[in-house]
Amino acid sequence: MSDNTQDQPENANEGLRFPSILQNARIANGLTLEEIAKEKRLNLIYLEALEAGDMPKLPQSIFTRSYIRQLSDSININPEPLIEEYNRYIDAHPQTQEMPEFAKLQKEKIVVSKVKKRRSSLAWVIAVALLAAIAFFVWQWMAQGSESQNQTNDIELPMSSEDIVVDEKPSAVDSVIEVELGLALNPGQMTKPATANDVTTTTTAPTRDEEEQESENTQNSTSPTPDEQMENALVVRSTDAAWIRVVAAGQRVFQGVLQPQSPLSVTALPPVQLTLGNASQVQVIYQGEMIDLSPYIKSDVAKLTLS
Repeated sequence: MSDNTQDQPENANEGLRFPSILQNARIANGLTLEEIAKEKRLNLIYLEALEAGDMPKLPQSIFTRSYIRQLSDSININPEPLIEEYNRYIDAHPQTQEMPEFAKLQKEKIVVSKVKKRRSSLAWVIAVALLAAIAFFVWQWMAQGSESQNQTNDIELPMSSEDIVVDEKPSAVDSVIEVELGLALNPGQMTKPATANDVTTTTTAPTRDEEEQESENTQNSTSPTPDEQMENALVVRSTDAAWIRVVAAGQRVFQGVLQPQSPLSVTALPPVQLTLGNASQVQVIYQGEMIDLSPYIKSDVAKLTLS
């Protein structure tokens, strides 16, 4: 007796009756496992393993009991005796519930799915980082290009009288020209050509008549002339060398050093943007109106817009 017991193989379905009971009842009812699996929405592989008594292929016991109940319900038999027999088998063979084959497969699927999700998330993070880096470099490139263009357009210019280098020492020729200009303004005094002594006397000790005449000439020079009162007429005069820039209607009209003997007279459409160096020595007349520059002067530089 003992020898026969030792010769028996340790088979998973050894001595089980419920698999054949389920199969015979199903055939008697004229049903197939495919029909039952479709109706009950069960896994066909597990149903086949249940009828074959292939216990290692079955899911864990809690799910196997559910399969026995649903299959018994489809073929109209009582599931309780079958479940009791299954429980006795599980108690005698606990190792079959440690890790069934299906559980291993499910675990592998879960691991693979997690790895794929992580790879997908990592790919999205890398793509977003690359796009952000590209956008940053494009922005930097555009900003550098704009700054370079602004530096090209903006010419470094003298903005105060200290920056303007002017030879303030009058020469003998300049003195003669000043005397001749004064005599031209007073024809009655022009009795003889100017000599070196006349130059010295005139420049060092002006007479009362000359002072009055000079005051009158100064008043006339600051009053707008009929030409200066024309529409959009801009006149810029200076009593000393001054740097100016004039931009009218978005177009640069003039830029350079203005000399006292060469006033600027142009037609300037509004808005007119003025930048004046040595501004305290500059007079601006626009459309016949004398512009007060004092509110705009800072460090002897004036920036203003006329409209």
